[in-house]
Amino acid sequence: MGRSIARFECPVALYLQMTFEVPKSWPKWKKAMALDGKILPTAKPDGDNVEKAIMDGFNGIVWIDDSYVVSGGRSKIYGETAGVKAKVVPLNAHPSNITKEPVPDEQLELA
Repeated sequence: MGRSIARFECPVALYLQMTFEVPKSWPKWKKAMALDGKILPTAKPDGDNVEKAIMDGFNGIVWIDDSYVVSGGRSKIYGETAGVKAKVVPLNAHPSNITKEPVPDEQLELA
């Protein structure tokens, strides 16, 4: 059974590291340069398209809605295995749809 994930109800930062497999057709020298970070993936898919797919997929599961993502960053690199690492960081703030002033014991205490 998988680990339970709490759904964020506060603004968050999203950091993505997108790893793309080096094309098999590339010669060894070019593959080595890519794995060393000296060649970066500038081909499709675009980073913003991958980010949007991840954000839409997280809706209702990781956060209420992807509009709660207010900051973050993304990178595209080459690696031996393709994949995406996502880090979601809760921010010590309330969403803009807050409807009443919080009382002291409702103040956010996020690590």
